[in-house]
Amino acid sequence: WVAVTLLPSSHLIPHHDFWAEHYLYLPLFGFAGLLALLGARLTRRLGWARQRFGRIGLLLVLLYGARTVIRNRDWRDDLTLWRATSAAAPRCARARANYAGALLAQQDIVSAEPEFQAALAIEPNQLSALSGMVMIDHAKGDLAGRDDLLRRLEQNPRTSYTNLLSLAGWFLINKQYAVAIDIAQQIARRGKGDDRLWTVEGWARARLGQLDQACPLFEKALRRNPSSGDALAGRSFCRQHAGPAPDGGSGQITNP
Repeated sequence: WVAVTLLPSSHLIPHHDFWAEHYLYLPLFGFAGLLALLGARLTRRLGWARQRFGRIGLLLVLLYGARTVIRNRDWRDDLTLWRATSAAAPRCARARANYAGALLAQQDIVSAEPEFQAALAIEPNQLSALSGMVMIDHAKGDLAGRDDLLRRLEQNPRTSYTNLLSLAGWFLINKQYAVAIDIAQQIARRGKGDDRLWTVEGWARARLGQLDQACPLFEKALRRNPSSGDALAGRSFCRQHAGPAPDGGSGQITNP
């Protein structure tokens, strides 16, 4: 049982994480059953009373229960989880990058930057770390560094649609409309696209006053997903504004 249930995570086919605690959830069912069977046989052979064996089992439950309560504190939020994970596995690029991302979400750029750099020192093409450094370079005003990292991401075949789309949405929210459009078009050149992409590019163009290009993008998004709230807001914006769009107001992308 243990061998079979561990097989999918055994890295015979390499995947994202070499190890993770959730890999053991299913195998532990078999291990717990084997432990109970072993205990029952030892009780019969050694002549232990069932009450004594029950006390040992209760003690184990209490010990592991206490350890679970302590571990649950690490899972309180992303910051506590990835801080504990990166401390336990400092050579794991993903853990360091995710910890940096949690710090960045708290606007702690000073602490996030060295964590992203540490992740890139371990794995130079770690996508989350590259994306994070794009945001940090932008926040620091290092536009040349930002654009260089963007080119690296765009040219990397491992960079996923979601990676680039999230960056485009981030630049849109931060009013860097031209950069958001550039990333959206790079995604489109890869032959990718859905209502989220067209809505992001549509709002970026709308904010630049390019309604002749923005409005068809909103309509295209609505043909794909008629219930898209952001695209519906874009359609409404187009109907209300015949001239250049003001900077601000409705249209924030809620799910880039």
